[in-house]
Amino acid sequence: MTKTPDSNPYGVQVGQTWQDRDWRSKSRTFVIESVSDTHAVVRSLTAAAPGAAVSDRPARIRLDRFRANSTGYLLIAGPGASPVAPASRS
Repeated sequence: MTKTPDSNPYGVQVGQTWQDRDWRSKSRTFVIESVSDTHAVVRSLTAAAPGAAVSDRPARIRLDRFRANSTGYLLIAGPGASPVAPASRS
C-alpha cells in the first residue's frame, strides 16, 4: 500500500496515550506501541469497564479511527497532547 498524506490524519505516534470515548468502554486507556501505514498496535493500560481485567493482548486500530468523537479516541498524553489547564478557583 502506498503511503499518502492522509494515511495518519490524526498524527498517531509511538508512546502516545489515548482514551476510548465509546460510552461502553470509556475507562479504557492504551499506549501506542507501533504505527504502520494504516494501523496502530496498542496495549491497554486500564480496563474497559470498572472491575474488568486489563487485556495483555495487543490490538490493532485503524488510524482513521483516532478522532475525538463519540466512537473514537482522545489523546491524553505523549507527543502532540495538549496540556490541560487546571480548573480555576473562584
